Amino acid sequence: VMAGLRPGELLGLRWEDVDFGAGVIRVRVSLKRVRKGAGYELELRELKTERSKRTLTMAAPVRGVLTALRRGQAADRLRLGEAYEDRGLVFCGPAGKPRHNQGVRDHYRRLCVRAGIGADWQLRETRHTFISQLSDSGVDIEKIADAAGHINSNITRTVYRHQLADEVASAAEAMDRRYGAMGGPS
Repeated sequence: VMAGLRPGELLGLRWEDVDFGAGVIRVRVSLKRVRKGAGYELELRELKTERSKRTLTMAAPVRGVLTALRRGQAADRLRLGEAYEDRGLVFCGPAGKPRHNQGVRDHYRRLCVRAGIGADWQLRETRHTFISQLSDSGVDIEKIADAAGHINSNITRTVYRHQLADEVASAAEAMDRRYGAMGGPS
């Protein structure tokens, strides 16, 4: 939500691409499911276009979460010893291995259900939210396209950007229908 990365970019993000000193995240690769013989393997692949490669400023809450995540991984590495498969991934499984996209999608769906917003949300929608938030904040569409790694701003404008005021109103109405009005403004 605060960086606009594609799911494969998130899963392929490496610690070497996170620069805490400079406060930036460099998006360079994506984790892809690749056919190998009779099965599939997860591989880091270069992004399709040069515009997809980008450097993003790390928001303070992102920095905090990534710092905590790195500490947790260090503890896992110590606890598991040689069983920990360190591939340098930011969002890896508990033993350091890459995460499968389907497992991450299922986990995200369960989090949404626990949060009370239903099971119909997709992880990729956080990217739409990121782009819409920038747009509603008055950021130029070209700059948003750069941050999203889009080849041009037409994709950003027509596919990803949504006016949040309408979305928020629709969500509020749906929550009122589901939970009942909460009795006035909060």
